[in-house]
Amino acid sequence: MNKAFQTANLLVAAGVATAMILEIVLLATNRIDALFTAPTEFVPFGTRLVEMFSFLTTLSNLLAGIVATLLAIRPERAGRVWRVIRLDALVSIVAIGLAFQILFAPHLTLTGAPLVLTLLYHVVNPLLALLTWLLLDRRRQWSFRDVALSLIWPALYLAAIFTRGVFVHWYPYALADVDTLGGRAYLNGLGVIVLFFVLGSLAFLVDRRVPSRRSPDKEVQP
Repeated sequence: MNKAFQTANLLVAAGVATAMILEIVLLATNRIDALFTAPTEFVPFGTRLVEMFSFLTTLSNLLAGIVATLLAIRPERAGRVWRVIRLDALVSIVAIGLAFQILFAPHLTLTGAPLVLTLLYHVVNPLLALLTWLLLDRRRQWSFRDVALSLIWPALYLAAIFTRGVFVHWYPYALADVDTLGGRAYLNGLGVIVLFFVLGSLAFLVDRRVPSRRSPDKEVQP
């Protein structure tokens, strides 16, 4: 079962790497902008890269890919910091998958490579990460304190995009656009924190109550 766990994590890592390489190529060749649509104005490639990594979608996939790679190499990693990072990776990528299905999928009009990129980021990779944890991972990894500590990550992300937005007047998501929404954007940010808390709490409950199908192994510090 541990081999299956490692293989599944390799698939997650491969899915993330594929999506990120494809996006960088599409940005570099001026086929998409930061929203995966055809560019309407010239934006330097460096700026596009900064915008790419301003999206929680990109960062969540990146975090999940890094965690999956490390688990594929050494599944027995442990330690409080590692547990919190793992929880953040899981919750982040599930959160962007849910948000996409609820807010964006009904209005999706993309085709071709941008559609493939969107599906990798928002459907394939989140499902692979969720199923790998749900079906193949061990249990009783997290405490409720880990759930609380995991909220530092979305809080830092929101602080970063709101701070940068003050200077460049660009926000990765319309729901976070302070220039347009004013104080409502900060309330939306609070909603993101609440979503992370709810998903983290659900992960904690599953971790405590759903039996593991993975054979036990000796945990070591990262």
